[in-house]
Amino acid sequence: MDVSLLDSALSMVDVQLAEFYTLGMAHGPTAIVIRCQDGYVVINPVRPHQWVKVFQAMGREDLANDREFVSRANSKEQFRARQKPLREWAKERPMAEVMSIMNEADVPNGPVNDIERVFKDPHLWERNTMVAVEPAPGARNKMLVPGEVVKLPRVPCQPVRAPSLGEHNEEIYGGLLGLSEEAISGLKEAGVV
Repeated sequence: MDVSLLDSALSMVDVQLAEFYTLGMAHGPTAIVIRCQDGYVVINPVRPHQWVKVFQAMGREDLANDREFVSRANSKEQFRARQKPLREWAKERPMAEVMSIMNEADVPNGPVNDIERVFKDPHLWERNTMVAVEPAPGARNKMLVPGEVVKLPRVPCQPVRAPSLGEHNEEIYGGLLGLSEEAISGLKEAGVV
């Protein structure tokens, strides 16, 4: 099995790839990161009808009905101009409200998470995207590690901690290499292991 993060991310810009390949149209970024009262949200109105939905959701029928303003064929300056009322509107609201309104309007969006929000996201824990593993000998706290990216139901995988320095010396030098305890002690005294 071959899985690539790049491949999955590229599938998110399928429309832009198709337009560039067939029509030679190269657009700038479509996703917009906007500040809310309590953090950031990314909104991705790719098509003109999605911009109409954005402005309708904001209660700005004047902008939603201005076909020239929401047209995708406009310049990058026009793209920036469309963002201004959205940014003004969003900064007065909490993230959850902005996302809820955009979800109701069927506009792609999501939170821009800082590490604390990632850590507190129950979905990531439920999917074992993050896994707390037992501490190494002598350590006090569990260690947080990434879980498996590819989930195969018939091949469960549970990440484990990395071994501590020298933890398996006896097993490797004595068992695998067949060195005596005296030889291993000599290596320790010489600072080799």
